[in-house]
Amino acid sequence: MSPIGRVALSTGTEIALFRFLAATELGEMRRLLDENPDLLHDLALDKMRRVIDDQTDPRARRQVAERLAIAKRCRTLGVDRVFQSLPAAAEHRDDCSTED
Repeated sequence: MSPIGRVALSTGTEIALFRFLAATELGEMRRLLDENPDLLHDLALDKMRRVIDDQTDPRARRQVAERLAIAKRCRTLGVDRVFQSLPAAAEHRDDCSTED
């Protein structure tokens, strides 16, 4: 079914979306976007906005908002162009991670 006819994300896309939101490494974010182009469609971006609204933890809210901003830029400029400009800017924002 075309994206226009869908009212919900596929299970696979929804799983990829939550993996993208939780990702703390740029390589993982990029891989998820490359493997799941539906993450850049309206339905996925709307879901990310709803996830932001549901967050009560400010750090988690910020992380999800940052991932949404990356996805929106990728949609507009292209994944390659955005990730070429990210390495120094995004690495220090991974303070939401619980892994070292």
